Amino acid sequence: MQLDIFESRRARERGVTKARRGTDPEWRATYARSCYAFLASTAVGGTFTGEDLRMYATNRGLPKPPHHNVWGACANSVLREWFNMGMIVDAGFGQLKTVRSHARRTPLYRRTGWLQVELPDTPPDQQERRDA
Repeated sequence: MQLDIFESRRARERGVTKARRGTDPEWRATYARSCYAFLASTAVGGTFTGEDLRMYATNRGLPKPPHHNVWGACANSVLREWFNMGMIVDAGFGQLKTVRSHARRTPLYRRTGWLQVELPDTPPDQQERRDA
């Protein structure tokens, strides 16, 4: 077996793109707005996981996407944007809380003091494609 971190990352990006591509753009936009609302409701210095973003969205009525991998693909886009804008930083690792997640380890994020005022009209993954 050949280990190749660069090919591994390319494979991850292909999978994320495939998961997003099959999802309604309006669903992705609604999810992105929900994520921004979640971050706005999180105290400066507060920590959260990608699972917290999903739970916040579903508790506010967002239906499940067509495939469970879409959650991670869309969260990845939002989180990457927030990192790039300085809105969050890495905070180590935490544990997932839903029973189906089996308390596995997951990245933990910390909200910084900076927060974008306006919610985006389009999800981050559509913005990335438009800029490319």
